[in-house]
Amino acid sequence: MRSPPVPRGHWGSVCPERLALLQQLTTAYLRSALTSGDLAWPDARAALESAPHSLGRIDGQQADQSACWVPTGST
Repeated sequence: MRSPPVPRGHWGSVCPERLALLQQLTTAYLRSALTSGDLAWPDARAALESAPHSLGRIDGQQADQSACWVPTGST
């Protein structure tokens, strides 16, 4: 049986590296939100902000507040 074709919508054209980064950031955020004392979210934010060739940025005021990931090249 053949797999269905990949849709050509938003997720069908996403850069694989950006998708992987978004998955990692989501996992880090959820770990920190659900586990008291877990530092995955602040660590992930710091790693993204210090990367020389970042795939995006996180818009937010504090490391413990909700934030929005913005891909590089987006407005």
